[in-house]
Amino acid sequence: MIKKTLDTLRKNPIIIAAYSFIVLVFIGGFALISPYYNKFNSLLFNFYEKYSEYSDKLDSQKMIELIEPQEMIELTKLSVIILIFYLLILAITIVYLPGFGNMLSQAVCNGKTTLKVFFQGIKKYFVKILLASLLLMAIVFGFRIIASFLSMFIAALTNADTIIDEQSLYNTQRLMTGIFYIITILSYPLILLWFPSLFMDKNDGVIATLKKGFKAGIRRYKELVLPTAFVLMPSIVVQALNYTDINISLPVYIVLYAYQVIAILFFAIYIFELYNDTKKHTYL
Repeated sequence: MIKKTLDTLRKNPIIIAAYSFIVLVFIGGFALISPYYNKFNSLLFNFYEKYSEYSDKLDSQKMIELIEPQEMIELTKLSVIILIFYLLILAITIVYLPGFGNMLSQAVCNGKTTLKVFFQGIKKYFVKILLASLLLMAIVFGFRIIASFLSMFIAALTNADTIIDEQSLYNTQRLMTGIFYIITILSYPLILLWFPSLFMDKNDGVIATLKKGFKAGIRRYKELVLPTAFVLMPSIVVQALNYTDINISLPVYIVLYAYQVIAILFFAIYIFELYNDTKKHTYL
């Protein structure tokens, strides 16, 4: 399957061009929002530093009254800017995915694709991908809640006899994060093949493709777990090394996320190849 993935990419350099375009858009967008995000974090940090001394003496209502109006205005303004940015990124992604998914589908099924297919995909699959995105957000939200509770429960059992102090809380947080990622790696393969199904099963609706993608995910689970771990590796490493204040200028950031950008492209083609192969050999 890896050979097929590489062959598809080699025969269709237009896929690299289309993918590079959206990557550059996102990099430019995050570069523009970065000063606002850093300022927001700085104000928030200063707020906690400034008012932490009152936390034992005043209730929450009194602490709120101590906030300077200008600080609150600035925090609110920055929050709105950041929210608008993420909503814009979400909108761009939902518009982009129908076109890019259609390109991958044609490249895998027919051997070749063109930029024209990208725009045809937006026209044909936009509503379908929009509905699927809303359903996916609900699924991911529910999954995160369940995974968080499970990681908290496991971490609590692991640290049941530990004396509670700042270090133990820190270790518990790190343990919970690790457990959460393990659960994520083991769970995500079950719905990954839903994405290619949305395009390859052209006549099926969102729910029907979800069912087919889930069945295919179960059948090809072993072939999805390891690639999923490789794609998520940068996020796992960042958490493991505790780079909480990492910024784009740090070499480790550049290396990790450059790797992830490349890995996602290969992984996207890989899951289309895997689903196409599954359709040929089984009835979904």
